[in-house]
Amino acid sequence: MLGVNKAILIGTVGQDPMSRQVNETNRVSNFSIATNRTYKDRQGQKQEKVEWHRIEVWNALSDITQSYVRKGTHVFIEGEIRYEKFTDKNGKEVNFTKIVADKITLLPSANGGNRAQGYQAQPAYQNQPVQNQPVQNQPVQQQPVQQQPVQKQPVQQQPVQQQPVQQQPVQNQPVQQAVQEANNYVTDQQFKEGTDDLPF
Repeated sequence: MLGVNKAILIGTVGQDPMSRQVNETNRVSNFSIATNRTYKDRQGQKQEKVEWHRIEVWNALSDITQSYVRKGTHVFIEGEIRYEKFTDKNGKEVNFTKIVADKITLLPSANGGNRAQGYQAQPAYQNQPVQNQPVQNQPVQQQPVQQQPVQKQPVQQQPVQQQPVQQQPVQNQPVQQAVQEANNYVTDQQFKEGTDDLPF
């Protein structure tokens, strides 16, 4: 069964916070706050009791405490109760209680000069887990391929230039020359074939 260790205090800071660097990464501040309560004793007299509480803050809250918390500041504290002990100079063991605060709210002062401001941090010595952010794959947007229309160039047909046929004029030889050649041919043939028929 889980338990709860929670302390809530509203009080006034008794002295300026004392801060120190613990190591390279951790810082701590300590201060005390006073809470008071009123009651009636057996004689019916109204009494007031003041109690002091040790407050311890770490890292980010320590930085805020150094900047804004001073003696007389009114604060609202939430944190965890711790019981610790130490040995004093005389060798005597001393037990004490402290509140490790994980939330501080600065309350308005009595004259109303300040506004309430809250600050919250993780408990001391608690390492923050690293949260791996899921990798979101961006969808690849495919650009549509724009097909350029093919522009058909008109085929220009070159007209066929027909060369005019130049007819060579038939040169008709004179009829007389043709007759003369024919006669000469006949005469030659007669001379070759029938020389005996000649009258001499």
